[in-house]
Amino acid sequence: MNREPQTSYIEFRLHDLPSDAFDNAASMRLQNITAEEFIETRYHDESPLSIFKRLILEIIPQARQIDVFSIQNHESLPRTVDIYYALHGSDYLSKIKINGLIEISRSKLENYFHINQIGIDECLNSDQQCFAIGCLNKIEIQSKQPYLINANQTSFIGLNLKTIAQCTCDTDIDIQQEKQKDLLKTHKYCLNGGYPTRDNHQIKCMCPDHSLYNGGERCQLTSISFDGKNHYF
Repeated sequence: MNREPQTSYIEFRLHDLPSDAFDNAASMRLQNITAEEFIETRYHDESPLSIFKRLILEIIPQARQIDVFSIQNHESLPRTVDIYYALHGSDYLSKIKINGLIEISRSKLENYFHINQIGIDECLNSDQQCFAIGCLNKIEIQSKQPYLINANQTSFIGLNLKTIAQCTCDTDIDIQQEKQKDLLKTHKYCLNGGYPTRDNHQIKCMCPDHSLYNGGERCQLTSISFDGKNHYF
């Protein structure tokens, strides 16, 4: 049987990845989606990956470009995807700054995605002995072989990465948390006169004493009272 010749077109997009991009890699863990669904464009005008990149650049306008260089299905959690990316304008933005700004605007992303973590933190799953001396997250390349995602009409080839919980001294953690605290202070993460502070390796907001704002995580107003002597219109 003779077959008529068929013509196919394949478009390749190659991106150079300098070492600065890897050193400043921010990360996010999404649930209720697979890596294949994340890049799929077959049934949508815009893929979830395209939406993700557009929203990140809207949240951090000082970045002119986003490099997404790893998208991977989690090895044990079902329908969970780990994403690693870097942002740059004239230089690459630090991952601490990126993750902090994304956390502040988390609700904008949650209109489209189910976020598990902003800044993948495997220290949450490390053993208690590690917490006795401190824990830091380290991104490691797992294999020289790239990680391939095939979604029928679209494919993505990225680095095979994994975040590792690394036991380390408290001093290193203190340095990282001080940087995060300064970032949150600069961008007014705490509301109504509150300021960020550290409590047992966590960043929390310290609210003004004897105020109405103590109930909220970010010193937001959670209740209001009125003694009946005044009137509100």
